[in-house]
Amino acid sequence: MIHMLLNDTAMTNSQIREIDCKCLNDYLATIPQSNHRFFVKKVVAECGNGIKQKTFYNWKAGYCRIPDFCKDIIEKIAGCKVFLRELYSESGPGDAMSAIPPTGTAADTLQG
Repeated sequence: MIHMLLNDTAMTNSQIREIDCKCLNDYLATIPQSNHRFFVKKVVAECGNGIKQKTFYNWKAGYCRIPDFCKDIIEKIAGCKVFLRELYSESGPGDAMSAIPPTGTAADTLQG
């Protein structure tokens, strides 16, 4: 994971995009390559709102920011905390999604 703190300065969109991209790729590295497509399909299906597979891969490549509601969905499907929102969120570590308990392995989550 990224361990970077900025001293009381606002982060730019590109910095947030870079951190989120790294966090998403770090999570994807924990699941078997053969399960990536199932994870992507689940995320895309649950996000709706015009989010397509291409959009997911744009997030993965760091081409665009991941909307907060999509981060919530990704963490729900993953069953664990994926993003480091406390680095750039005003609500900080007490964020509602920061307390998601792990529900098993990533492979179990995708099969369920």
